[in-house]
This record gives sequence, structure tokens and C-alpha cells, in this order.
Amino acid sequence: MTEKELFTQEDCLQTGYDMPISGRVILLRPSSLPGDQRNAKHQLCYCTGGNGSNPNPIGRSVFTVSLEDGELVRWNRSDVLGIAKPEILSDHARLQLSQIRPTDALDMKSHEPQYSGYCFLPDGRYTSGVWLCSIERYNRIADVLDAHKTADKFIIDIPIGLADSREEAAHRPENTARKILKGKSSSIFPVPFRSVARAKTVADAWNISKALNAGANYMTMGIRDAVNEIDIFLQENETWKNILHESHPEVCFALLNGGNPVMEKKSEEQGIEKRLEILEKYGIDRVDVTQHPLFRKYRDDVVDAVCLALVGRLAVEGRSATVPDADEIKTDATGLKMQMIIPKL
Repeated sequence: MTEKELFTQEDCLQTGYDMPISGRVILLRPSSLPGDQRNAKHQLCYCTGGNGSNPNPIGRSVFTVSLEDGELVRWNRSDVLGIAKPEILSDHARLQLSQIRPTDALDMKSHEPQYSGYCFLPDGRYTSGVWLCSIERYNRIADVLDAHKTADKFIIDIPIGLADSREEAAHRPENTARKILKGKSSSIFPVPFRSVARAKTVADAWNISKALNAGANYMTMGIRDAVNEIDIFLQENETWKNILHESHPEVCFALLNGGNPVMEKKSEEQGIEKRLEILEKYGIDRVDVTQHPLFRKYRDDVVDAVCLALVGRLAVEGRSATVPDADEIKTDATGLKMQMIIPKL
């Protein structure tokens, strides 16, 4: 097969926004790639998911593995040209693809691999064999917690403790947290009511939210699936209730910065630099952060994760607090505390 300089729509099985792309090999638009990577090799990626991978998505995040170098990269749905035709993949790309474990594969702890390699299906999906990737990743919160059963506290950037009414929502921590983020309170999204999170479709979620006057917006719908996953897990696994805790990186960065919100955007170099400076004040070497294998592609997520890890360390040292204050914390209808863990300095 003669290698092309760039792939076009002619090399796609399907284009547009009305199809799911998770579990597919996709092509990126050349214009979205950095100049030194603007070639056909770097256009090829395997999509692992993201709220932008759904048909006609409300969200935009698309998580991928590069079939050129195996890098984990987040793109926007607008960066995706379409689903790639299987026949355009080079041997190198096929080898990279064979080393990616499908998200719905059986648990390797209790199942022996039966084959290796890969085969393509007519709609652009593929099946893959032995799990060969070297970077450990988790696709479900259950897998994360199962791998760290001895931990006595987890901190996560996802709302926990859901309201069923506006009266209950008034006790959610974001109401107080927004006061900490003066001038940047929009960083804290409205949290879906439990019935909104449970809705089977986005259309149903909007209708329920409107009926309950829940105050949802498009950002609410963007986090709805993740919120629902965590809430269902906690309802089904009582032992993790009030051990898995909610926090918010931007609130924590503000408090670590003397109570001053970081106004620079994380998506910009200046914003990352400012947050690295704050972390350095608490003994975190920026080299350890910037040399993390995921930093180049997910730098804002890595910085946020390090921030919450720092808050976890402070909590172990007895230097954490909650929003709202401990004596004002309420629980939702299922016994989950509606709180955020924050640093106490």
C-alpha cells in the first residue's frame, strides 16, 4: 500500500457528528495537528471514549491512543475527520492497534488470554487479543478502588451526594465553593439532581431538569454520565460511602494560593506555569510533574490530579477541611455527605 501524505474524507467509512466513534479507529483533521505531526501517520488514532464520542454529543472531549506512537491524547470532537477505513492502516498502525486492550475486554485477573492480534469488523470496530500496553489505565471507578483496597480515603473531582430537590441542592458544597472562586465561579458547574443523572437520554434529562427547576445547563449534561457512574457505584457498594470524597482542583488551587483564585486558564501556558509554581511551594518538584508520561498531552489533567494528591497528603497530615464547615454538612437521601475536601493552611 502506498502511503499517503494526508488522509481525507475519502479515507473515511463515515464522517459527521451523528455516529458514535468510541471503539473505532478515527482520522484527525490535519489542521488540528501540530506542524511537525501534520502527516497521515499522526492522523490515525483509536478512540477510547469521552463525552464527545457519542452521536450528536453535547460534550466535546474525545480520548484517544495514537497509532503512530501510542501516546494518550485528548482531542475535541471537532478535531475528528471521521471513522477510518480499515484498509488504510499501515502495518505499524495495526501493530499499535493490536496492543490496545478494548474497554469491554474480560478481566485479565480471572480470564486467560485465548489469542493475540486483531481483526477488523465491517463498521470500523476491531477485536484485539492479549493486553500488551505498558501504561496502567482504569475505565471504571470500581477498577480504581479495587486496585487500592487498603486506602482509607479517596479524593475525586466528581460531585458526590446528589440532591433530589432545590431545597436539598441548597446544601450542596458548590454554593459555598463559588464564594472562594470570586471572579471565576463559572469553573464550578451546576450539579445534576439524581433523577437528572439517572435519565436514560439527554432529552429526558433536560425535561426532568426543567420540571424540577433544577438549574441544569450544558456543562451539567456534560458531567452527567460521570456523576451517575459514581453515584450508582456508591449505592451498590456501601463500604465506599464517605470514603470516596469530592473535591475541586480550582477551589484547592485558590486556597493553596493564599485564597486567590488562579485566573489564568489551564488550557494556556501561563495557566499551567502558575499552577506549577503553586505546587512547588508545597514541595512538589515541577520536573516530576512535567516529565510524567501523560503531561505533554494531558497537562491540565495531570496538574489537577497532582493538586488533589497534594490535598490528600495534607489530609493525612491533618491539614484538610471541608466545604461547607463540618458542622454544616448535610447528607443526601442515601446518606452521602454533600461536601468538598479542601486544604487547611
